[in-house]
Amino acid sequence: MSEDTNRTRYCANCLTTFLGNPEVCGNAKCATDRPGTHWGKLLEPGERIDGRFRIDRRLRIVSSGATYLCQETDEAEQAVGALVVVQVLSPEAVANEDYFERVQEEINVLHELEHPNLVRIRPNVPPRSGPPYLVSDYEAGGTLMDQLREQGTMSIAHVAQLGLQLCEGLRAAHRSDMLHGDLNPDRILLDHIPEAGEPPLIRIADFGSIKTQGSVKQGFDTNSCSLQYAAPERVQGDLPSREADIYSIGSVMLFAVSLQPLISNAERIPSDELIERLDGCLPPRWKPPPGLELDASQIAFFNAVLNATMAMEPEDRCSLDEVQQYLEALLEVEDEAVFEAPEIVEEEEEPGGEVEVEVEVDEQEEETPEAPSLTAESAIAHFNAFSSDPGETDEVPAPETDEATKQATPNKETKTAEPGTPRENAEEEGEEAPVEEEVPKPPRDWLLTAWHAGQAASVLMVLMIVVFVFVWNFKPHILPPAWLEARGPTPLDVVAGDHKTHSDYQSIVKSLNAKKGRLRKCGLVQDSLSIYVVVEPNGKVRAGGSSYLPKSQRVCVRRKLLGMVLKRRSTVRPLRIRTTLLF
Repeated sequence: MSEDTNRTRYCANCLTTFLGNPEVCGNAKCATDRPGTHWGKLLEPGERIDGRFRIDRRLRIVSSGATYLCQETDEAEQAVGALVVVQVLSPEAVANEDYFERVQEEINVLHELEHPNLVRIRPNVPPRSGPPYLVSDYEAGGTLMDQLREQGTMSIAHVAQLGLQLCEGLRAAHRSDMLHGDLNPDRILLDHIPEAGEPPLIRIADFGSIKTQGSVKQGFDTNSCSLQYAAPERVQGDLPSREADIYSIGSVMLFAVSLQPLISNAERIPSDELIERLDGCLPPRWKPPPGLELDASQIAFFNAVLNATMAMEPEDRCSLDEVQQYLEALLEVEDEAVFEAPEIVEEEEEPGGEVEVEVEVDEQEEETPEAPSLTAESAIAHFNAFSSDPGETDEVPAPETDEATKQATPNKETKTAEPGTPRENAEEEGEEAPVEEEVPKPPRDWLLTAWHAGQAASVLMVLMIVVFVFVWNFKPHILPPAWLEARGPTPLDVVAGDHKTHSDYQSIVKSLNAKKGRLRKCGLVQDSLSIYVVVEPNGKVRAGGSSYLPKSQRVCVRRKLLGMVLKRRSTVRPLRIRTTLLF
């Protein structure tokens, strides 16, 4: 009985966690009856799954079961191999025989694929003890959504490389008649956290009935999907299809380059109204922000990808091979020279008439009187620069200069009125032009410029420090939560059910629920919100954050959290708590 009262369990319908094994879900809005004899239980770090996997930490809870980061061990409890992800199926998922059979079949298919852009699923092994579970490789880079939250939008080149990898992974799955059905940034995992300027290496997770990454209600329902990235026919309730997966490629790429969903709060809009809105904005057209310098052809190719993938009707969407061709062309035109080359050639061909003139002069020597009139100034400059023998200059260029001066007299008589021979005037004109171009600035000007630049940089640095100090002390909600959390002692993670900090957890969660009305003032429309807070020993919130929200709401929620003072039972060290508030 003590195990039932001290063990943290969860409801797979609403994902509410609670202590004990009640007959009805503790969430009044859910009120689901207990499935069978017990709810799904949450395991703690250090516990073992099936005697083989030692839990390192819990990753997340979804309707189909809780997911853990584990280390496989041998009989001597020594580590074996790399870290793995283990999902223990919930009682609701196991009780649904149709879903459970589909999961087992899809595990076997995905295990045989072995594709670099798909998460590797291990073969299905019946458990020796406890509920069934499935094992997959651990991807250290987290999800694509996590990456976008941390580093912001992706460059157009990296988005194209992301799309190519999605095409490769889905093509391999489609060849095995395996459909995804719910492709979104939470289902795309990264092999590692990419460095600045490095494209991400992605692996697609959660095909078909397997749902381990996202927090979708009724995860064992294969027809469920994330409406912000779903094709119109999926919104209407149709089954997954290849065309719907292709649509999701475009929607994921559009979100990665803009961080804005096509329709905000799509999960809250009735399906009929959502279809009408999609009909009015599909296919979308992306416009880069003003500060982003992109070649017009790159923008055109990216919009062509969106037009080809996000068409309203499934039959109007292109194939994966055609999407790949668009994306490869987009990467090729990343170098602007590809587009400037035809223009440069045309510009060089137009003045290239000099070659044609030379050919015409060689072939038609009788038209020599017209040649000086066409290039009189260039002929004079050429003569002044290279002539050295006076005898030769008196014989050949004399008539050319006479004809040239006759045609140029209206423009040059007032400028060449100074005394001197024509040779001296020509030499002076020939020497003045290069002297004006090659005369360097005095060293004193360069030193003065460097001095002014240094002063400007110093002033700018001082202003940046002043602004940073002001924001740090008076506007901390603008800063990233990680900065605020790092400015004090490392907090201790507190979870429900931990007997050492149980009283602190209950007290802080109770205080948060008492003050959750402040968060409503940020314009929230959802029924629940996942947040985390770092609480100082005196109860003041040092850092806080929330699940994905629009920027204005996210900053507002952070500001409200930082202004809270929560009740604590102990005053030993800072605590970090993650919980879900129900409105």
